[in-house]
Amino acid sequence: MYKHLAIALISGFLLLLSLSVPTTVRDETAMSAVKLGYPFWFVIQDFSRSDPPSWPRQYRFGSPWEDPFQVSLPRATLAYFAVFAVLQGMMIVVEKKGNR
Repeated sequence: MYKHLAIALISGFLLLLSLSVPTTVRDETAMSAVKLGYPFWFVIQDFSRSDPPSWPRQYRFGSPWEDPFQVSLPRATLAYFAVFAVLQGMMIVVEKKGNR
């Protein structure tokens, strides 16, 4: 039971951590809807207030007070369960190898 709770918490942590992975923006039109998060994007943030000196530019999740954002709950749920399933599968494989 505690293993599953630990995997659930780690999955949530990894999902939040994925917002710090930079996303490349290639032009000014894409600045208003930068898609963030892995394994599937689940946050869209508006960086249109920025005026970068050159393109392409990389952005990660910025200040929610300065750069408005939206969270897609269906996509966040899907991303969460994908990470959870991979970690759960890894735990099963490790336990089976340990029981040999």
